[in-house]
Amino acid sequence: MFLGSQPASVIYRNHMFLGSQPASRMEVLVQGTVNALGYLEDGKYYREPDCYETMRDLIRYLRSDTPTLTARVECGRHNVISQDLIPILKTDDLTSEMFDVAVRLLVNLCQPAIASMQGKTPEDREQWQLYWALEENLLRAKSAFADPEFFRVLKGKLETYFLKTDWEDREEDSRLLMERIILLIRFVFSIRPTGNDLRSYFDTSHDKLVSAFLTAGLDEVLIQIASEPKEKEFHVAIVDIFALLLKEHTPEELLTTNEEVLAAERKAAEEELRAARERESVKVLQRRQSLSSRHSRFGGSYVVKGMQSLSSKSEMIVLKPVQAVSDLKFLDERKKKKRIAKNRRPFEIDQNTHETTTELRRLLSQMVERIMEKCFLRIMKSAKQMVFEIRAAGHRNSEINYFFLMKFVLRFCRLSGKSLQKVNCCIGVEAFHEVQLKLDNYLESTSVLKGNEAKSMGLKAQYALSAFNELILLHQYAADKGNEEEKNDGKGAIQHILRVEEYRELSPLLFSKFSPGVLSKNFLRELITTTHNYLRLLEKSSKKGDLKSVTKRTKIRKPKTKKRNAGSQAGIDTMKQTELDELWKSIEKELQGVLTGFALEEEVTPLNVVLDVEEIQHQQFAMLSVQRSIRSQLLTDALKLYRSARKWWPDQGLFGTEGIPVGEELKELREIFFADLSEVIEGLKKAETDAGVDQNEEDEEKESDVDEEDEEDKPAYNVSEIAFDFDNFVAKYAKSDVLQWYVYVLADFKKNSVELNKAIVKMLHRIAFDLKMTSRIYQLSLFRVFSQVGEYFSCLPKEEHKSSPFFELHTFGFHVLKKFFTAYSTLQDKLVVEVLFWKNARESYEIDHGYGSFEQDRETEARVWTEELEEEAKHLYEEYRDMEERPADIDVLDFIEHNLSRGRTRKQIYKKLKEFGLDTLGAKSNKGSGDSNLPVLELKRVHDEWNSREDKDKVDLVNLICEQLSESYGTVSRSKVIKQLAFADILYEKPKKPRRLPEWPEDLIAELTKLKEQYEEIDYAEQLLGCNIVQYIRKKLSEKKPTSHIERFLESMGVSVPQRPPKTNKKSTKKIIVTNSDDEEEDVEPPQSDVESDHEAIIRDDEDVDDEAEAVKEPVVSKKVEESPKKNNHLKELLAKVATDPTNTLQNRLKSRKRQFAQLFDSDNESSDDDEIVLSQNRNTGEEEPESRQSSKSPDASSVQQVKKAPRIITSSDEED
Repeated sequence: MFLGSQPASVIYRNHMFLGSQPASRMEVLVQGTVNALGYLEDGKYYREPDCYETMRDLIRYLRSDTPTLTARVECGRHNVISQDLIPILKTDDLTSEMFDVAVRLLVNLCQPAIASMQGKTPEDREQWQLYWALEENLLRAKSAFADPEFFRVLKGKLETYFLKTDWEDREEDSRLLMERIILLIRFVFSIRPTGNDLRSYFDTSHDKLVSAFLTAGLDEVLIQIASEPKEKEFHVAIVDIFALLLKEHTPEELLTTNEEVLAAERKAAEEELRAARERESVKVLQRRQSLSSRHSRFGGSYVVKGMQSLSSKSEMIVLKPVQAVSDLKFLDERKKKKRIAKNRRPFEIDQNTHETTTELRRLLSQMVERIMEKCFLRIMKSAKQMVFEIRAAGHRNSEINYFFLMKFVLRFCRLSGKSLQKVNCCIGVEAFHEVQLKLDNYLESTSVLKGNEAKSMGLKAQYALSAFNELILLHQYAADKGNEEEKNDGKGAIQHILRVEEYRELSPLLFSKFSPGVLSKNFLRELITTTHNYLRLLEKSSKKGDLKSVTKRTKIRKPKTKKRNAGSQAGIDTMKQTELDELWKSIEKELQGVLTGFALEEEVTPLNVVLDVEEIQHQQFAMLSVQRSIRSQLLTDALKLYRSARKWWPDQGLFGTEGIPVGEELKELREIFFADLSEVIEGLKKAETDAGVDQNEEDEEKESDVDEEDEEDKPAYNVSEIAFDFDNFVAKYAKSDVLQWYVYVLADFKKNSVELNKAIVKMLHRIAFDLKMTSRIYQLSLFRVFSQVGEYFSCLPKEEHKSSPFFELHTFGFHVLKKFFTAYSTLQDKLVVEVLFWKNARESYEIDHGYGSFEQDRETEARVWTEELEEEAKHLYEEYRDMEERPADIDVLDFIEHNLSRGRTRKQIYKKLKEFGLDTLGAKSNKGSGDSNLPVLELKRVHDEWNSREDKDKVDLVNLICEQLSESYGTVSRSKVIKQLAFADILYEKPKKPRRLPEWPEDLIAELTKLKEQYEEIDYAEQLLGCNIVQYIRKKLSEKKPTSHIERFLESMGVSVPQRPPKTNKKSTKKIIVTNSDDEEEDVEPPQSDVESDHEAIIRDDEDVDDEAEAVKEPVVSKKVEESPKKNNHLKELLAKVATDPTNTLQNRLKSRKRQFAQLFDSDNESSDDDEIVLSQNRNTGEEEPESRQSSKSPDASSVQQVKKAPRIITSSDEED
C-alpha cells in the first residue's frame, strides 16, 4: 500500500517497531504526513480525502516539536509551502474550515527563523546551522508567493469581511482568520533577499513579490482598512506591510519615471557592471600569474642593494627572488594588525536598495500617493499609540518600520511638492520632540544592554535619527517654498529646535555616545548628514539675525546641609536659663497652635533598639529627644515623639495620659523643656559608646533621606536665555571624540555618497579655516586620506578634475597640507610627533603660537584689560543705564558679564567700574541667591500690604511675613525672610526698640516740663535766644543731666528734638588751606607749640561745661612737598601772620562763646562777637541768616578783589560750611 494514503496515526503505529531516536521518528512521521496531503499535477492540486486531518496533524507536530525543530526543518525541506499549501489555497472548492487550517499552517511555517527559536540569538555552531537551515527553507518558498492569484484569494477574504460584512454581523472566528491573513502577508514580505537577488539588478524576488501584490489590488483593501478608526488593531501590521513593501526602494527612484532618465541610468548601470567585470578579470589574472606551478630552482638568500634593513649597518636580505622592488613588503606592512574585540568591532547594516522597472515604479508611486490621500494620518496616529505606548510583544520591530515609513512618506511629500496637510500628524514641534525622546531612550538602552539586544536598540536609533533628519529637511522646504501657512509653521518649528538646548546638544551628545560595537557605520553616516543639515539652518538663522538668544539649561544644585556636630548638640543641651526663658516665650504660642490642630498620622518609634539599656532608661532617652526637638524648634517632630512615647508607655504617665486637655499637655511640655537632663545625656553617651552608635551618622542619614525626597519634587534644571554665538557652538565639534569619527567615515570616500563627503568636508572646513584651528586636524589618518585622494587625481586628466565628485575634498586637502608644511618649517621634527595624536585646544594653540604660550596668554588675558575691552565695558554700562525698561532680575554687572566679548567675573567687572568712577546702580560684587522655598511674589505682596498701613512704623515687616507664611509653609525663620527680602531688593530696617526713660525725681521732671512750656511760649525762640530747646533746658535745669536724657524726655512728650551734629574725631588733624593769589591751594601743617597744648586744655574744660559746644581741635597744618623755596618762605610768613592776627586766634573765639552764654538773658543787645557766634550756629544748623546781617556782611567789589589777592586761611569747619 502507498504510504501517503494511510492516516498519520497508522503511519505512527507502523513505525513504532523502529528502535531509532525521537528525532528520526519525527522525520519519518513528518515525511509520511506531508505525502498524505495530496499532489500537484498540471497546475492543479488534488487533495487527499483526509487532507484536513493531515494539516491539523502537521500543526500538532509543529506545536510539540523537538528542541532541534525537526518537524519545521522537514516541512521546509519538502517545500510544503510552495508544493502544497499555496496550491491548496488557490483551489476553487475549498471549504472555510479547510481554508482556515491551511492559513494557520502557512502562518506557522512562514514565521521568521529568529521567532522559531523563541527570539534567542544562536550561540553555538549547531544553533547557527539550525538558523540557516530555517532561513534557506523560507528563501526556497519565497518565489512561490509571487503569484497574483494567491494575493487575489487573500484579497477576496479581506474584502468579504471588512467591506461587505456589517460590524454587527462579524464573527470572532472570522476576525481571527483576518488577523492571520494580515500576519501572513507581513511574514511574506519580511523574508530576506535570496542569493540570486544580489546578482540580478532589475528582476529580483522582492520586485516580483511587490508586483504580484499590487497587480492583485491587495494594497487598496489594506488602505481601506487603515482608514477605518474601528480597525486600529490591524493598523500596526499594515504599517509593517507598507514599510516592508518599500524597504528596497527610495522616494527619488519612485519619482523618476522619465524614459530618457531611465535609459541614462540603465546605460550607467551597464557601464558600471562592465567595469566591475574588467576589474575582477584583472584580479583573477594576477592571481594566476602569482601562483607558480613549478618549484623555483633558484632558492637561496638575496641582498637588496641600497635598501637598509632594521640594522643600520647592513642591507636588507630576502629569501626569494624578487622581480621588482615595489613587490617587497616592509616590516610595517607585514605586521599583523591589532585584533579588535568582537563586541567592539565596527559593523554595517546592508540596505539592499536597487533600481526597478518603470512599471513597478509607477505602481509604487501611485500606492504611496493613495496612502497619503486616504489613510496616512489615521494609520500613523493609531500605530504610534500601539507601538510606543502599549508595546505589544508581536511588534518588536514595528518601531523600525514606523520610523522608516514616516521618513519615506515625508521625503516623498517633499520631493513631489505635495501639500503638508496630508502629513501634518508627523510634522511640527511635537514630532521633533517625540523623535528626540525616542532617540534618547534607544541610546540609553544601548549603554545598558549587551550583545544583539544592544545592536537592536542601535538599529532603532538609526531609523529614528534618519526620521529626525528628514523632519529638518521638510521644515526647511516648508519655510522656503511652502505657502503662507506652511512657511509660518515651518519657521516656527525651526526656531524652536534652534533655540531649545536639547536639540542643539543632540549631535554632540550622539557623537560622544557612539560605540562602534553597538551602533553601525550607517548610524554614523546618518549622524554626520543630520549634523550638516542642522548646522546649515543654524548658520542661516544666525546670519539673518533671527537667532540672537537661545535657551540654556543650568542644573539646580541643592545647597549642602550643614552636618550636625557635637558642638551644636551640646549648645542645645547647655542653654542658660535666660536663653531658655526667651526661647520659650517665642515658641509658646506657636506650640499651643500646633497642639490644637495636630493629629498623629504616623507613629514614630520613641526608643532606639540598638541601645542595650533598661526600660526606664529608654523612657529617659525619649524625654531627652523630645526636649532637644523643642529646643531646636522642631515642634511637629517633638509632638510626634511625645505622643508616640505616650502610646508606647501608657501606664507610667511620664508623657501624660490619653485625652488630656491642651493646656495640661502644654504644661507638661514646658516642664520637659526646662528640665535638667544632664545625667540622662551622660547615660546616653555611654550607651551609644557601648553599642558603637554615632549620632552624627544617624542625623546625616536622616538628612540624606529628606534630601532625596526633596530632589524628587524639585525640578532638575533651570532654563534661562543667553546670547548665541555660532562660532562658539561649532567649536564644540572641534574635539577629538568627534573629529575621529569624521575622519573614520571619510576613509571610505570612494563608497560614500556625494552628500556625505560634502558634509564631512564642510565640517572640517569650518573647524580648520572658519575657526582658524587648522592644527586640530593635523592627523596622520586624515593625511593618508589626502594621499589616496591625490593618487586618484593623479590618474585623471586635468580637464576632468573639476567635474570629479571628490574635487572639493582634493582642494581642501591641498590647503590643509599647505598650512601643515608652513608650520613644519618652523617646528621641524616636533610637528611630526604631533601628527600621531589628536589634539585638544591647548596643544593646538601651542602649535600655532609656540610651546608654553597657552598658560602665559591665559594668565595674561585673565589679568589684563585691554583698551578695547574697557571701552566695550563702558559702552555696555551706558547702554544699560540709558534703558527705559530694564530687564527684571538683571543688574548692570549681569548685563556686562553676559554681553562682554571676553569672559570676566562679576568681581572683576565691579572693580573696573569702581576704577572708572562709575555708579554700580545698586549692584553688589557678590550676588546673593534666594531661597526657592519662599516665594518672592508672596513676600512682595505682604510688603505692599505693610507699606500701605498707617502704623507700619510700629509693625515689624519680618514678623508680619513669618505670621502670614506660617500657614502655608510652616515655621519660617527670620534669617531666611531677611535673606529673601534682600534677594528681592526690598529694603528692610529693623524697627528701633523704645528706650526706657531715665529715673529722675518727680520734681525734676516737673521743672523740665515747665521749662519746655516756657520755651514754647516764646515766638522765634531759637532765633532770639540763639539756642535750641535742648540747650535752653540744659542751661536752666537745676541739676546737670546728660543731653541724651533730656532728649528722651522731650521725645516722650512729643517734642521734635533737633538732630545733633555728628561728633568729630578729636585725634584727627585740622587742615589749614592756604589760598595764594594764583588760586592755588596748599595744605600746611605747622608744628605744635606750648600754646596749642594750652588751647587743648581750654577745649577740654569747655567740653566739661557745655556738652553741646563744638570741640575745637588744635590747628594742625599738613604740608605738601614743594620744590620751590619761595613758596616755603611764603608759608612761614603766613603762619606767623596767623599767630599774630587777633581775629583768628583760638582764645578769642573761646572767650567770645563764653561771653555769649554769660550774657544770654542779661541784655537784649547783642555784641558783634555774639553776632559772629549766632552766625556760626546758623551755619551749623543749616538756618538762613537774617537779611540785615547778610547785607552787612556782603562785601563790595573792591573788597572781593582784595580777598582774592591776599592769601587766606580756612579751617575745616569753614570748609564744611
